[in-house]
Amino acid sequence: MSGVTTAKGAFMILTLLCLVHFSSSVINNDQLEELKANIQKLQQETMRKKAEYILDRAYVPAILDGIGRYMDPLSEFLKSLNVSTLVLTPVLDLMDDLKTFLEASKKYIIKYFETIAEEIKDSEDKLSSVMAILTHLEKHKDEL
Repeated sequence: MSGVTTAKGAFMILTLLCLVHFSSSVINNDQLEELKANIQKLQQETMRKKAEYILDRAYVPAILDGIGRYMDPLSEFLKSLNVSTLVLTPVLDLMDDLKTFLEASKKYIIKYFETIAEEIKDSEDKLSSVMAILTHLEKHKDEL
């Protein structure tokens, strides 16, 4: 029987401690407005990063593809010239290496863009959660 009373007493003390802690951490209007302004800045920064991501994702791989498309015709053109193989061979080797480098760079950049997309999505999710909490605080600030 005394175990039940002790548990009820402990629950009551815990509840009172939680209420005291909660009431001592109530946000005032100035803090709420400052928090709202900071969240809006974060939202603008996230939108800016998203816009940069969209542009970069659309154009950078296309630019690398464009450069790569000129490698084979340029190699064929150089081969058609009557140039010494002493000069031509290193140039063609360099062009092959450059083409390989461009392909590897494109793969790396696409992987990087995937990472950026995940970071943007995480930021948007976190901002959404914070906005929901902020909205809840604004609705119930008079009750607190």
